[in-house]
Amino acid sequence: MFFYTFECNTEPLLQSLSRSIADVYLPYLQTSETSWGKLSGTDNNQSIKVEFIGRLNNFVATLNGAQESINERILLKPCDKIDLTQLQNASDYISIASNNENLLLIEETMKIWIKQMEQVNN
Repeated sequence: MFFYTFECNTEPLLQSLSRSIADVYLPYLQTSETSWGKLSGTDNNQSIKVEFIGRLNNFVATLNGAQESINERILLKPCDKIDLTQLQNASDYISIASNNENLLLIEETMKIWIKQMEQVNN
């Protein structure tokens, strides 16, 4: 049995977990000659180990990708001309959409949001 503590004060949890698996567990599993329990007597013991280690590597890559996605999140500028959080139902949307001035204000905000998203994608 092995217990491990993650210190997340200096790095995000996903990064800490990824680093631990990649730097501690994977090297140990790759070099370990110890028994894998019931697998020890089977003919496909080595292929099962290789497949498991490959899937663990894929999991590390997924963790790293998730952390990158979190780091690249977009914080959109709030719509300061109209409080869109007050729109609760269809009649609220119909009411705001029937006013051309409101639509222009919302359109200005949407243009800003599109530019923000384009900057992240480029």
